[in-house]
Amino acid sequence: MRQPCSFLNMYRLSAKEHYIHLLRCCPDILQNITLKELASYLQITPTYLSRIRKEITFGEK
Repeated sequence: MRQPCSFLNMYRLSAKEHYIHLLRCCPDILQNITLKELASYLQITPTYLSRIRKEITFGEK
């Protein structure tokens, strides 16, 4: 069962998990907001968001 997007996810998920969940919940989000805005929403720096995206895309750790 798919979980709805919720404010509580901010506290129970890591930044990476929250980013993945957000993409599953709202797949078009990256077409509607900037990465800087997304990083702000996730309460992380744009640099850290870039690292998360790189890790997901290229499977690096």
